[in-house]
Amino acid sequence: MHKMKNLLKSGLLIGLILSSSSCFLASPEKELKPPATFPLSRSALGYVLITDTYTQLLDSLGNNSVSLGVLRKGSILPVLERRIVQSESKAERWILVMAQERGWIRESSGRLFATEAQAKTALNSMQERE
Repeated sequence: MHKMKNLLKSGLLIGLILSSSSCFLASPEKELKPPATFPLSRSALGYVLITDTYTQLLDSLGNNSVSLGVLRKGSILPVLERRIVQSESKAERWILVMAQERGWIRESSGRLFATEAQAKTALNSMQERE
């Protein structure tokens, strides 16, 4: 039993020495380097796929805004900003998108995705079901 404890201690000591020395002996070619473009420096927060048949593109948040145009189901647009507007009855989520021009839509008018590729995949699935 005593020999086994000594053997276990020796094995742990050798493992500790080898693992710590490998950190110092690593070649510079294998060091991790951050990407050239930091992920948070993206110009868009994500992408929205419009799922409503039609939705109004508005010049500002809320019900008192002016319509800039209409977006159709299947449109994929970059999301520039997200906001929550609190009214007396409820909170409503809005997103600023870049269509023909910058404008606001209700977040409930579409589905948000991290990348344009994900939004296109969802669009293809949506079209196959129709």
